Amino acid sequence: MQLSDIKLDTRFLTNAPSTEYEDDDLVRNTNSHYDNVVTYIWRNQSGWEFDDSNNVTLPEATTDLISGTNNYPLPTDARILRQVHVKNKEGNFVRLRRIQSLDAPATASTDGFPREFEVRGRSVILRPAPDSGSVTTTAGLKVLVSRSVTPLENDTDEPGFDREFHRLLSIGAAMDWCIASDIPKKKQELERQWQDLMAKLIEFYANRDKTISYKLRPKLQDYSS
Repeated sequence: MQLSDIKLDTRFLTNAPSTEYEDDDLVRNTNSHYDNVVTYIWRNQSGWEFDDSNNVTLPEATTDLISGTNNYPLPTDARILRQVHVKNKEGNFVRLRRIQSLDAPATASTDGFPREFEVRGRSVILRPAPDSGSVTTTAGLKVLVSRSVTPLENDTDEPGFDREFHRLLSIGAAMDWCIASDIPKKKQELERQWQDLMAKLIEFYANRDKTISYKLRPKLQDYSS
């Protein structure tokens, strides 16, 4: 669904004309739900554990380290990668230094405790590859990421997650209208629809092969440390 379709569907669900549910409000609410949906996708991506309890900083995701493996595909490129940490044998996370691909060694060095990382495509490459004698493998890799995705602004803009779940945005924006208009019965029905569709989205992304390249657009194109 393009943004124009989401607007039409939202007004269909609410029976609210554009003079009552103005575009600025509708688009703002749509983008709020867009960010929420992407958060659910990240949180439920298989192979990673998500934690955004410390909302004043950055959301975190952790995954297990594999001895001798330096390539770790990110669960989605919906977020801008900000920091990468590896847990030492004492259980403390150590922040790694980001290097450019041109600076990376031509061949892998001896496995040990990673000190650097590079971003290649949608993977984090650790330098050197971790050695189980030097790192804590369980939940030993942690990434910190930014929240925001590119907002939907133009009528031809389309959410970056799978199309079968786009209606989560129009249902969510419709729920916001019902809350503002004090229509609790309609809001409850929309909430039921939203929960049913969200459950399907969670199941879909929780079981999706993490080697698949997702198309959620980051707000910025470059990765920064």
